[in-house]
Amino acid sequence: MMKQAVPVSCGESLGAAERTLQLRGRRSGGFFACAASARCSSPPRSACALETARYLHDDVQTALLRASLRLVPLVERTENPDDQELLRATIAEIDNVRDEGVRNVGRRLAPPLASTGLIVALNELAAFYDGVMIVEVEFDPAAAERLRMVTDDDRVALAAYRLAEQALQNALKHGHASWARVVLNLRDRPQLELIVEADGDAPARNRVAGNGTAIINAWLDDVGGTWSLETGADGGSRFSAVIGG
Repeated sequence: MMKQAVPVSCGESLGAAERTLQLRGRRSGGFFACAASARCSSPPRSACALETARYLHDDVQTALLRASLRLVPLVERTENPDDQELLRATIAEIDNVRDEGVRNVGRRLAPPLASTGLIVALNELAAFYDGVMIVEVEFDPAAAERLRMVTDDDRVALAAYRLAEQALQNALKHGHASWARVVLNLRDRPQLELIVEADGDAPARNRVAGNGTAIINAWLDDVGGTWSLETGADGGSRFSAVIGG
């Protein structure tokens, strides 16, 4: 079994290839969510992510809603059936971008952990991969109790989300996985153990550290912890991290 211990350092730069990770077969909102999340998911960029998410929710979604509502009366006023169908299709497209695309980007930039808890947030992250990769989420009883509800300043919970996010992206992009499982266990408080197992290709022996590695290292530098990436017992990959001081 190949295993690599990774030192915690956040000196690596963002890589363009990781920033533009695109999930195959996903709607456009999925692409922008991945790209934007990769830009703003490291600790130094969390303020940027929160401000951008608020702008998307408060300004962009509101503007799209107004545009959609202004088009609705035109459908009844228009006599040409082809024009009516075109207007309906346009309204539906605007509503889809507002409800799915913009919402997904905002939630990936700044997951609302204080209102949903980490359990719901990770299950929403898993659902993002529907049709691309099966993702299962498991918590041991102690972790479920600890993470059911969290506060805005719970850095350990947010770090667990961001590390799971990166591990899943890497399993899909580099390992071409079709299945993954995210497991969270509560160790000695405040430490969490995160395990992300996936099928597909094993980690390359000579892999080059990229943006995903930089984000993981930055979060563990922020909250404390260690991580490793190894070949799984049955092939594929196994990412593990101990999060918290």
